[in-house]
Amino acid sequence: YFIKKVLGKNIVYLRKKNDITQLILAEKIGISRKQLHNYERAKVKNPTCFVLSQIAMIFNIQQELLDRNDLELVERNGGNISDGD
Repeated sequence: YFIKKVLGKNIVYLRKKNDITQLILAEKIGISRKQLHNYERAKVKNPTCFVLSQIAMIFNIQQELLDRNDLELVERNGGNISDGD
């Protein structure tokens, strides 16, 4: 549950930081707005690798950070979440 909760919080954080609506992000990923909403609310039982990789690519971050770290906290403490590639 913790992983899904962190993932959802991070998606919301990245969306708001980049001023992107749920609908626009969902379209970029290739899922419905409702599915994205469920990801953000930790209601998805098994997040797919495809969705995680799409989110990481869209926001240019390391995929491993999405569900393991509170990205807002990392950045607030001076950490870098951008993918160096």
